[in-house]
Amino acid sequence: VVALIIKILFIWLTPNATSKFINKAVEQAKASITLPAKIDESTTAVDITAELNAIRYHYIISGSDPNNVTNDDYKKYLLSGVCLNDTEKNLLNQGINLEYSTVFKDVSKTLFVSIKKEDCLNYQIPTKTFSDIQPIQLEK
Repeated sequence: VVALIIKILFIWLTPNATSKFINKAVEQAKASITLPAKIDESTTAVDITAELNAIRYHYIISGSDPNNVTNDDYKKYLLSGVCLNDTEKNLLNQGINLEYSTVFKDVSKTLFVSIKKEDCLNYQIPTKTFSDIQPIQLEK
């Protein structure tokens, strides 16, 4: 009976503890940056929010055409930064997902990506980057 009560308490308290940890992490992140924050010439971080089992980063991108960019493309782009970052991997290992909501201001398109622990377990560092790809030479 005692073991059952302990198990029930653990199940009941774990989400609450995770929620408190997420709220604290968001609070600390917001204290370390003044939002909105210009990340580069076209990207602005506008908010960081605590979600159920996740920390969500909100961005606005202007002056860029995302029509050929999918959520999968965006996720692949984000994975290297997340999976190679010890702080973010630590969050994932604690069961806290990282979510990225990005609004493309000029075309009213939004991309949403959720990165989970499993995504980094399966992540392989790319062997080629865009700068490694040589242009195709056409014969005349």
